[in-house]
Amino acid sequence: MVCETTRRSCGVLIVVAAAAVAMLAALSCGVGPANAGGGVNGNAGRQQRQLKAGSGGGSSSGCSNLNLYEGSWVYDQAYPAYDSSSCPFIAKEFDCLKFGRPDRRYLQYRWQPGGGCNLPRFEGEKFLRRMEGKKIMFVGDSLSMNQYESLLCLLHAAVSNSNITRQSQPYLSTATFQDYGVSIMLFTSHYLVDIEEQEIGRVLKLHSISDATSRLWRQMDFLVFNTWAWWYRTGPQKGWDYVQDGETISEDMDRMLAFKRALTTWAKWVEANVNAAKTTVFFQGASPSHYK
Repeated sequence: MVCETTRRSCGVLIVVAAAAVAMLAALSCGVGPANAGGGVNGNAGRQQRQLKAGSGGGSSSGCSNLNLYEGSWVYDQAYPAYDSSSCPFIAKEFDCLKFGRPDRRYLQYRWQPGGGCNLPRFEGEKFLRRMEGKKIMFVGDSLSMNQYESLLCLLHAAVSNSNITRQSQPYLSTATFQDYGVSIMLFTSHYLVDIEEQEIGRVLKLHSISDATSRLWRQMDFLVFNTWAWWYRTGPQKGWDYVQDGETISEDMDRMLAFKRALTTWAKWVEANVNAAKTTVFFQGASPSHYK
C-alpha cells in the first residue's frame, strides 16, 4: 500500500485498483486535498501531473508520460515493506504466513506505472509528518479492511515505538498515531447505501445514505470508498432480504442495475456533502476475490 500496493490473501493476489493506487501515491507523495478519484469530480489527471513534477521527492525524473492507471507489478528484492509476523494489525484470516504459506516471493512486488516512471518508495514517518492532524477513512467491505490493515502495518514498521491507540465499535475501527495526531479508520459498509431493519426483514435502500451512516464521513480529510464484492451474493451470504428502488420494494432485482442505483446515490452524496477544499475522495473499482 502507498507506493507498495500489493498483497496476497492465501494465494489470490489482491490487485489494488487504479484509483486506489492513485490515492496512495498521492498521500505518500504530498498531493494536497482535491476531490479526486473514480471520476467523482474528475481531478485525477491533476494528481498525475503533480506527481509527474516530482512532488513526492521520489524518482520521477525522466518521466515522459506518467500514467498511474496503467502499468504492471514488477519484482523487487527490496520488498516486502513490512514483516507481517511483527504487525499487530493483520486479521488472523489474512495472515497467510502464520498459517503455513511456504513461499514469500509474492510479497516482493511493487506497482510500476506506465510512462517509464517510478513511484517514490513509501516512508512511513514522512507520511505521518505530512499527514499530521489528519483523518483517513476507508469505507467499504473486507477489501477496504485489507487496505486499512496494510497501511497500518506500513506505518507501524516505520514507527514501531510510537504511541498507537486503538478503538473498536460496531462498523468502525480506529487506530490513532498519537505522536502525530493521525487517525486511520475503517468504516464497514458493504453497499455504501443504507440497510434498514423493518418488519419484513433487512431492506437495502438504493436511494438512501442516512446522516447516521455518513456523519463521520464528513469529518474526514481523506475518504477511500469501495463496494462491489457483495452485490452478486445470494442465499445466506446475501446481506439483505429485500431491496427498495424508489417506492418499490421487492425480493430481488437486476443486480447490476441495483449497483448502478447505489453508486449514483453515493456520487450525489459526495457532491452534496463533501467540501473539496478540505476532503479528498477516492473510489476503488472492482478487484478480484480474496477469499479462497
